[in-house]
Amino acid sequence: MEVGWWVLIFQMVNFVVMGIIGFYVHLGNKDRATNQRVDDLKGELDDKTDDHAVRIARLEQDARRAPTHADLGKLYGKLSETAGKLEHVAGEFHVMRNLLSLIHQHLMRGKE
Repeated sequence: MEVGWWVLIFQMVNFVVMGIIGFYVHLGNKDRATNQRVDDLKGELDDKTDDHAVRIARLEQDARRAPTHADLGKLYGKLSETAGKLEHVAGEFHVMRNLLSLIHQHLMRGKE
């Protein structure tokens, strides 16, 4: 074979090897970028998780101060008692209105 063929074969092998190396470098860069993106997302998730932990702790503190069923039962009892007293007062006002109406009628008849 002539030297020209050997040069052509060498250039073809060199081209294929460079293509393989280029593809390998491309995959390496792609993996590095993907890993960087995953690390960034992991950092953001850690920040959000820390924020959630603080919020949950705050909610738990608020829940400790919330009224219990016993407290709500007492409040319901007092509300019922107040409603009963208000009905009683309303009844007394109704009686007073009727009484004032009778007095008014008596006074109006007396002037005639």
